[in-house]
Amino acid sequence: MRRKRLSFQIPTNACIPWADSSLVKIPRISDDKEWLPLTDVFPNGWSALSRLGFEAGDTVAVFGAGGISLMCAYSAILRSASLVNVIDHVPSRLAKAVSIGAMPINFTRGGKASEQIFALRPQGVKRTVDCVGETCVNENLKLQQDYIMREVTTITTLNAGIGIAGVYMCSFVNGGKGTEAARKLGIKAEISFPIEQAWFKGLRIQGGMVDLKTSVLAIVELVKNGAARPGFLFSNEYSLEDAPLAYQRFEQREENKVILKGKRKL
Repeated sequence: MRRKRLSFQIPTNACIPWADSSLVKIPRISDDKEWLPLTDVFPNGWSALSRLGFEAGDTVAVFGAGGISLMCAYSAILRSASLVNVIDHVPSRLAKAVSIGAMPINFTRGGKASEQIFALRPQGVKRTVDCVGETCVNENLKLQQDYIMREVTTITTLNAGIGIAGVYMCSFVNGGKGTEAARKLGIKAEISFPIEQAWFKGLRIQGGMVDLKTSVLAIVELVKNGAARPGFLFSNEYSLEDAPLAYQRFEQREENKVILKGKRKL
């Protein structure tokens, strides 16, 4: 059975609703890779840090070493954190963290992340960020939705902050039923949380979607004057025709984040 080919035309007077709420003017660019992270992951990582009350000199632990996680760690370094730990289990991602001056922690080797951090800093850390969300796995690489939230609550010091950049929105999808993929994985709309520990410590906890306008303006200036070089994030560049291969390599953790380039139209 052959698929029908769908075609459509965009009206010449079409517009993007609310585009002016997120568009920011940048200078003429000579290197795409230094500016592409500003469209999503860099502002997300920057905002996650800002939400939790970060101050220069703070110690920071970032859970995850994907795009947003690495940009959060990079933001902390740019903003003069005294120490930044990045927690993951994929060697190539942890190597990226090392390249920007963060201290890597593989939570599947040498004990849980909290145990390793306490061994290094018995008092814990001042700011922690969950950049993974509801699909997180435990030290045995088994899905455990509350794993990171329990870890960050454990290692965050008194009267300090927890930021949540990871997605927890299963119940918002498909009328509260979640997606079929989420159901197959066993992802639930609600997770357990050690509220008594967070209450006793006086922790500030804040998450939410990024407001590009409030974070990207400062980042634009950092990239424009060379103080920030977020292009380190990309591991490779592919043509648009090779997108399936790029996704396959990403799924197999042979790539961290890639650039897809189509043929430029004159």
